[in-house]
Amino acid sequence: MWRSGENRKPLGEKLFDRSPRGATRTAFGTRILPLIEYALVALDAVAAEARRLTEAGEQKIRTGVSPLIGSHLVARAFSKVCVTP
Repeated sequence: MWRSGENRKPLGEKLFDRSPRGATRTAFGTRILPLIEYALVALDAVAAEARRLTEAGEQKIRTGVSPLIGSHLVARAFSKVCVTP
């Protein structure tokens, strides 16, 4: 796995120039680092949504039904869409 501290060129150019006084962004790094940050935020959002969709928990669906519809029809319709593990 690549780490920015290694200052390698996985993208074709260096992101930082290092010196005894510290590190400064290269022109390439100035242009590409905001895109990297945007991608990381998007990946975090994907991971959070995946966790939300796969976590076990109580999930309820509340429906309203007219009293004019027979309860046997509601039960039959519900059984067609209800998936039980």
